Amino acid sequence: MWLNGFEPSVVWAAPWIDHGKSFDFEFKPELYALRLGAEYIVSTHKQPIDHGCALGVILGAKILPQSVIDTFPMGIVNIHPGKLPEHGGLESYNLEWDAGSDGTITVHLIDKYIDKGWRILERNVARYKDDTYESFVSRMNAEQMPALIDALCANLSEVEKI
Repeated sequence: MWLNGFEPSVVWAAPWIDHGKSFDFEFKPELYALRLGAEYIVSTHKQPIDHGCALGVILGAKILPQSVIDTFPMGIVNIHPGKLPEHGGLESYNLEWDAGSDGTITVHLIDKYIDKGWRILERNVARYKDDTYESFVSRMNAEQMPALIDALCANLSEVEKI
């Protein structure tokens, strides 16, 4: 987002939970926030905070209560790797793969329901006959940030209810 001129003023992160997964890298979001000049807040996503932001972007699988959503006058944008509402939820990659056709990235303004709200844009992700599940998911992942940037540049008055 920052590379495209969108400068977050706040990074709001849930408290870290060790799920026993290991990664090849150490990801410290507070360091990225510091480098971007953004305030870094660790707090549950269930209670509203005074952040002063007009628009939010959520990355990850959190269901936010309406009281939190309402603190963003323009709403909260989410990127979903699947066609909504048909391929909502955490199994979206599998649903997209099992459909046997091209994939879809959906960018939408959320509401308090899982993968509902208002569609801003959909992005087609080609599926090739020699694709593996992993190559298909990799292309789906690669297309999410460009889709988010396009959605942030879109006219949000033209959204469609999902």
